[in-house]
Amino acid sequence: MDKNILQQNLQLLIGQDRAKLLLTNQSIIGSHPVYLLVGPPQIGKGFLARLMAASWHSTTYDESHHHPDTMIFDDILNKNSVTGEDHQWKKSTDDFIHFMNLSPARSNVKVGILEDIDRFSLSALNSLLKTIEEPPVHTVFILTAQEINNVLPTIISRAQLIRLSYLSDENITNYLQQIKSDHINEITVLANGAIGLAKKLANNPDVFQSVLNHTTALQEILQKNIITLTKSAQIKDRDEAIKVLRIWINLVHRAMLCKMGQPVASLINDVVQEYSAETLMDLVSSLQDACAGITDNANVRITFEAALLPMVS
Repeated sequence: MDKNILQQNLQLLIGQDRAKLLLTNQSIIGSHPVYLLVGPPQIGKGFLARLMAASWHSTTYDESHHHPDTMIFDDILNKNSVTGEDHQWKKSTDDFIHFMNLSPARSNVKVGILEDIDRFSLSALNSLLKTIEEPPVHTVFILTAQEINNVLPTIISRAQLIRLSYLSDENITNYLQQIKSDHINEITVLANGAIGLAKKLANNPDVFQSVLNHTTALQEILQKNIITLTKSAQIKDRDEAIKVLRIWINLVHRAMLCKMGQPVASLINDVVQEYSAETLMDLVSSLQDACAGITDNANVRITFEAALLPMVS
């Protein structure tokens, strides 16, 4: 890997200075066949993986396409989406392994990117394990995960671990100012340090409005609006429910910190004036429990109601 090209590509990544330093350290460059990027959702793990892949091929990053010697597992998965879920994963895994065992076509190395490895089924992981544990010559694997505890120990033991974290509000605000975004204050709060979410909110008005609607719903519930609570509890899609709860956890947590005298931005201070910091802390805990429950397949409506009813009582 060319260190100068790597440094040039890494300039495109906002923040994450510790990860950049680790990658550019001479003892790290080129010394590992497997890398594991770990951190919360939408903070740039997938983007960093692509920057690393381009650097391995000694090319500057081009978002319009990736190098022919790079394979992104999700691209194969999407291509095989018509085959049925079980067959889709098996065929995608087989195709990925086959690609990685081929000799590089236009570079000195083949790079395989496996995003959110902690969502892979055990059967898919077992199929990939031998290739990751004993990587073919001239191959590099870049894996990402949200929770390292959900990654198989055998993978962790063979990987160079690189941790990424949420950015500061200042980092997000600076980025939004650079791209001359509208609604900078609101997006900074709603992104909560997740640069990927900040980009999505800044570039997609429909997504931004949807998140604002969830913010308004929380404000109304905090004002004891039972009708809004009932509507919110009718969300049936599990992923949508988790998304809403994460938005609310962020907003309530920020309001709690404001009550405790912390200098953080908040969007709901006007409706929590009668709430104590302790009450908001309990609410954060309740919402976190609900989010964990729904993630673990608890009934969405019942879990939502259990978390929200104390807010209007």
